[in-house]
Amino acid sequence: PDGLCVLTCTSVDNTLRLYNTPPPVPPSTSTSSVPPTRKDDDQSVPAPHEWQTALASTEGNMDTVRGYQWYPLMNSSNPPTCAFLSYTRGNAPIQLIDAYTGKLRGGYSYSSYDDVDAIVSPHCVTFNGDGSRI
Repeated sequence: PDGLCVLTCTSVDNTLRLYNTPPPVPPSTSTSSVPPTRKDDDQSVPAPHEWQTALASTEGNMDTVRGYQWYPLMNSSNPPTCAFLSYTRGNAPIQLIDAYTGKLRGGYSYSSYDDVDAIVSPHCVTFNGDGSRI
C-alpha cells in the first residue's frame, strides 16, 4: 500500500514472497531522447534491477493459497502496520502475517463458519477501509 514493497504468491510452492521495490533510476544526463542500450563491454548504463526476496513465508500455508490482502494502512516506516491476511483452500483459518518476520502476528487467526457452524474456507477476504474489520 505504501509503494515500497510488493507481495506475491506462487502456486508451485504456496510461498508468500515480499519484494522491496527497486530504487528510482536517476535521470539520464544524456540529451538524446533515444534510451541508451547496454552492451556487454559498456558499464556506463546500469543493469536492470534484480528483484530480491526480502521475505518468504509459508506460515499456515498447508494447502493452496487462495488469496492475500495487505493491511490497508500499511506503512513500511511503522512496523505495527506491516501485516497482511493470508487464506488457503480447505478449512484452515485466515492468518494475520507479520510482514517483517513472516510469522503469525500475535496468534491472530480467524475462522469463517457456515449456517450450521462448520468451519469453511473463505473465497475472498479483505479489510474494511480503516482496517478495523476483516
